[in-house]
Amino acid sequence: MNEREERCYKKASVIVFIIANILYLIMAVGSNFNYDEAYTVGMIERTFGEIIDITSHDVHTPFYYFILKLFHMTLGMEQLISSKIFSWIFMVGYLLLGAYICRRHYDRRVEFFWMLFSCFMPAMMIQATNARMYTFALFEITLAAYLAYLLFQEESRWKWILFTISSILSVYTHTFTMITMVVIYALFIVTGFVRKRYKKVVHAFASGIIVSCFYLPWLLILWRQFSRWAGWESGWGNTIEELSLRSLYSYLAEWFSSLENPQPLVILSSILILLVAAFYMIKYVRQTKDWLPCLGVVVAAIVFVLAMLVSLLIVPCFLGRYVFPLFGGLWLFAAVGITRMSRKWVPMLVAAMVVVMGGFAFVEEMRLEDSEGVDIYRECMQEYEEDDIIMADSYYLMMMSLYDKNAEYMIYGFKSEVLPFGNCEAFTSWEQLEDVGTVWYLSLKDFRIGNIDEYYECEYRKEFSYSYYDIVLEKYNKK
Repeated sequence: MNEREERCYKKASVIVFIIANILYLIMAVGSNFNYDEAYTVGMIERTFGEIIDITSHDVHTPFYYFILKLFHMTLGMEQLISSKIFSWIFMVGYLLLGAYICRRHYDRRVEFFWMLFSCFMPAMMIQATNARMYTFALFEITLAAYLAYLLFQEESRWKWILFTISSILSVYTHTFTMITMVVIYALFIVTGFVRKRYKKVVHAFASGIIVSCFYLPWLLILWRQFSRWAGWESGWGNTIEELSLRSLYSYLAEWFSSLENPQPLVILSSILILLVAAFYMIKYVRQTKDWLPCLGVVVAAIVFVLAMLVSLLIVPCFLGRYVFPLFGGLWLFAAVGITRMSRKWVPMLVAAMVVVMGGFAFVEEMRLEDSEGVDIYRECMQEYEEDDIIMADSYYLMMMSLYDKNAEYMIYGFKSEVLPFGNCEAFTSWEQLEDVGTVWYLSLKDFRIGNIDEYYECEYRKEFSYSYYDIVLEKYNKK
């Protein structure tokens, strides 16, 4: 690549970075949120002690919520917006780190395509400002994986210190980032043995022991968490599908489109891009013996298999987005593969496809912001009285509790100890509503809770949409 092309790709990368972050900020100040984001907001409203207690009954560690709560207290903004801003900051960190890696090991052309994939692929657009730990984990895993690669090339004390610290942060961010770090350490050690670099293996074991010692207190809790959740069919319901073509499609939708509103054309286009990249990567690796672009894909594949085994044999907790922290390596693989093509018009066609897909994702997110569902819900709740109870049939509807924090919510089918919302408790029997004359019943369309008609009669019914869900709100009076 000549100097002129180098300058053009540099400018293009900067333009992509700026445009993407403008779009991210627009999404960050929006009021639309899904259940997981509502869960985050509910968590940071709790005290630090309550956060530890709730997460110890769920399948997470409290670390992310601690850091986010401190950030929110410092920023002093509304909880949802500060949570989204927090995710955006780490998305920016990830983009800057990845751009540096691409420039150092490849060229500006690879940097441009990596930046394009990282900014505009629909999963990246959606998660960039999601009020969850995914961009936080994306930055940490990308940093830890890159440090592991550098350490295998050339060791230094500071690299080992940074790698160990980033590993500790990673294992405490999420259960599946912990699994990812186990895989990274295992690959490092196995490769060290194969190449007879025993000194590096010893250092890796020492680093792993330090990380394990830091994680040991929560590892004991993790065992208790999995034991508690295993076999709890009433709570999981049909949220976890058995391994099948349908469940595989759900994972593909969550990786490349949207789990709730999958777009088949986007999914197929994303898979096609990766297949084309893989075709050219085979020749590239044979010629250069450069395995860096393949490492992220290998780790992601191993984590996927382990996650499925955990979900099938221990507790059904694996979701497609849990592989998201490894997407930095996936897009490096795609960027290097695409830039090996001799016909320049094909990479440009790929770039156009990615921009269009990212545009679709952004428009869809903005469409959710314009939904009238919340306004309809609030209008109905103006009739709320002190003795009323709002019953919700599933965890998707817990998010509504954040729109009316003075209302009392009964959540059907969930354990009260894992609910972060201060105005919610689990519904287990009709005796809990013995003294309640009016019940607002909030449910997904075509879903009915038990035998409510035996105790109450419907006075009012209203249908509306919120996020990706069709929701029914009914008012019941005791017979």
